[in-house]
Amino acid sequence: MTNGTKKNLKTKKQKMNNLTLDFLEYLDGYFLKDELKSQINILVHVLNDWPTNVESLEELEKELVTLTKRPFTKKRIESSLSKLTYYNDAWKIESLTQLISLFAYYRNDLTLNEIFNQINEEIPSVCFENYHPPSANM
Repeated sequence: MTNGTKKNLKTKKQKMNNLTLDFLEYLDGYFLKDELKSQINILVHVLNDWPTNVESLEELEKELVTLTKRPFTKKRIESSLSKLTYYNDAWKIESLTQLISLFAYYRNDLTLNEIFNQINEEIPSVCFENYHPPSANM
């Protein structure tokens, strides 16, 4: 593996780690393609509506493991959704329903992780370069 390849892999990993709720909300200030903007909006709602505190797509994936097994496909998410009740799981149902709507932008056979990676790739590099996460001391 060349140094350039290692650097590209590291950059992609850093980008994926930056897909936090704060970063996704920050993107609202950028002129992005309408379709990408809509997908980011869905992700913001998914993270905000999840009943426990999830601050990133990575944390959301950890939560999803409690509902279904990997890889997270549309079919598996729909199956786990059908097992939930509004009385106990209204916010999970809301989030999962929104998450399923994300598949409308992609082929149904893709996994959620593949979709997250594609969204990650579509976000212009300048957005990552100009983003400064809030400090932990705030």
